[in-house]
Amino acid sequence: MNIAEFDSRQKWPNCVHPIRDQGNCGSCYSFASSEVMSDRFCIFSNGSVNVVLSPQDLVTCSWYSFGCNGGIPGLVFDYIHKDGLVSDACFPYLSYDGNTHVKCPDFCYNNKTKSFKSDKHFADKVYHVGEFLEDKAKRVLEIQKEILTHGPVNADFMVYSDFTVYKSGVYRHQTGSFEGIHAVKIIGWGTENGVDYWLIANSWGTTFGLQGFFKIVRGGKFIHLEEKSSN
Repeated sequence: MNIAEFDSRQKWPNCVHPIRDQGNCGSCYSFASSEVMSDRFCIFSNGSVNVVLSPQDLVTCSWYSFGCNGGIPGLVFDYIHKDGLVSDACFPYLSYDGNTHVKCPDFCYNNKTKSFKSDKHFADKVYHVGEFLEDKAKRVLEIQKEILTHGPVNADFMVYSDFTVYKSGVYRHQTGSFEGIHAVKIIGWGTENGVDYWLIANSWGTTFGLQGFFKIVRGGKFIHLEEKSSN
């Protein structure tokens, strides 16, 4: 592929939705997954289906979720495929403060006459991009092709404490302790000062990094970002 840089926001300006904030809940998996699906519904429908899907649906109702204690991003897509996701208007985000006592509702919050199930949006299919390719360069290429053709993808990576203070540039782990696994939405790629990077939407609000986005070294060995990309 000879495309040196790509930004989904430029190709689909009305479909890549704004940065959100998961707050004090370990719900990154729900934001990354719901945001990828929100963007892709819009892209696939040429803008006719432009809905923000509910991360709270995944936090509260998915059997592959542990509430505010994390979830399994790849498997969460199985829930979206089989059970669907409601809109954010139907089930708004209520776990910002770490609240795990939210119940899966029978009716939409914004319309008490509309059943929860009737607001569901379903993924047509679920697949992992380049997961079984041993060659990392080929895996990176497959992820790029997927984003270029179909839009943002879900991925997770190993977070270290130095990432939490990221401000700008291309992040590469230098120091600090391992903090856990974090799920995000890859929206593009590029090269800065000779360093290849992925362009990623985080879910820590717009005060983080580049107005909520960040760049991270592409093809890095320590973060395992290219090993788990799902749609």
